[in-house]
Amino acid sequence: MWSLLSRPGTTDTDAHPDDAERHDLTISPEFTFIAPPMRINTGEAMVLKVPGDTPPPELVSQLSAAVARAPKNEIAKLVNDAQCAICGDSYPARHLLAPTTAQEMTVCPSCAFDGDMLGGHDPVRLAYGIDHLWFEELAMPAGWAAVAALLACAGGTAFVERLNDAGVLAVPGGTGRI
Repeated sequence: MWSLLSRPGTTDTDAHPDDAERHDLTISPEFTFIAPPMRINTGEAMVLKVPGDTPPPELVSQLSAAVARAPKNEIAKLVNDAQCAICGDSYPARHLLAPTTAQEMTVCPSCAFDGDMLGGHDPVRLAYGIDHLWFEELAMPAGWAAVAALLACAGGTAFVERLNDAGVLAVPGGTGRI
């Protein structure tokens, strides 16, 4: 989730919201919460604006409700327009990932480690695909969490280094840098 504290009616996000030279301090600040964090200004699943003087319990309540609604709304929009290359199950194309060096081989979470895949397994590429899906898609299939957990457990410290070298945003399992 991405968040911003700003003054409503201004486009100057570089200035601190309490900078009297750049903002009208008589206007109450506003919190803006956006999810997913990687699609800012390109069709966010959730945008919540809350006045800055909202009591913390009410802020948490509103944010919790918005976060709970967002994945449900995104799931309702999904269209199964592609098939897993191994099992043939239907998925939205963006939910199928390439776990091998073969670009055209995209699979579902259940088939990510299938022995019938061609092109050689590429765990860094798979982790990178999961990483981007995690940061871009609130309706991400839950099965990819299991694949990420397996990668984190089986990969060890050398895998963490390979992921960091590849520029992955969040190493599966929360180890390494973010």
